[in-house]
Amino acid sequence: LRSFFSFTAIPVPNWIGHIILAAALGVLPAFLAEKALLLLYVVGLPYAFRRLIRAISPQNVEYSFFILPFCYSYVFTLGFYNFSLALVLMLFILAFWLKVEAAPRTVRTRAVLVVLFTLLYFAHIFIFGLTLCIIGLHTVVNAAPRRPWDRAWSGDLFRSMWPGLWRLGTAASMPLTLALIYFLGMPAA
Repeated sequence: LRSFFSFTAIPVPNWIGHIILAAALGVLPAFLAEKALLLLYVVGLPYAFRRLIRAISPQNVEYSFFILPFCYSYVFTLGFYNFSLALVLMLFILAFWLKVEAAPRTVRTRAVLVVLFTLLYFAHIFIFGLTLCIIGLHTVVNAAPRRPWDRAWSGDLFRSMWPGLWRLGTAASMPLTLALIYFLGMPAA
């Protein structure tokens, strides 16, 4: 078996589907455990998208039904369940970030963000990186002046975007460290 399987000490991404299935197997037979995982995605994606729409524009919540045709995507039908679950987590994180963005940070908010980012890392590393890029770009765009003459582009711009980028970096520091360990531990091709 050692020629086919090996244990690794590095916490690698793409574990969340396996963890959910292992937990579901404790109470359900195998075929129902997989159906529970699929149901988690099929119900979670529209719900997470609706929360994101409410965070962006509460008066346009009826547009949240436009996600329904995308529930059964090509990637999902191929069986990439970790990627699909990562999309659900990404939408939850974006909605939560927009909700607490302007509010003062509490210990609970920080803990929730750390847990969500860590779960996203264990779901899919590409979606984790994409989520960081989206939130970082959102922070930079919101810090930039609407008109060039509103604010100086030098120090004021950096000072206005620094708190948001610092919050993002501290919330994602543990999964970023895990990603760095993962990439440094990969053998060179």
